[in-house]
Amino acid sequence: HTYKEASRIHHTALINLLKSLYFLGVSPEQKELHSAEQELRWRLRGLSYRRLASLAAYLAAYVPREKPHELLTELLAQLEMRWAEIEDAYTIALLMAKQEYLSPQLRERLEDKSLEL
Repeated sequence: HTYKEASRIHHTALINLLKSLYFLGVSPEQKELHSAEQELRWRLRGLSYRRLASLAAYLAAYVPREKPHELLTELLAQLEMRWAEIEDAYTIALLMAKQEYLSPQLRERLEDKSLEL
């Protein structure tokens, strides 16, 4: 797909593409990776909380903790803003497994939400 057609790619396919690019070790400077990340950034608000959590956990596995990553930072910000949307224990467990990336406030909210569920 050309960049102009990127908006027509279903978000599931876009997320899978992005995961594949990270898995394959594509350099962050590559335009394909940059385009996929940018397109996903524009769609963050439309993604379900569970999908955001899954992608954040996946990216956390590929991004060194000490190296800032713009998309992961934005995903974590969305997760923190939308924490009330959590509907299942799986999502909480997924995020808590990567708690070193989470803010203390989000960790606390996840703990509260887990008691609620």
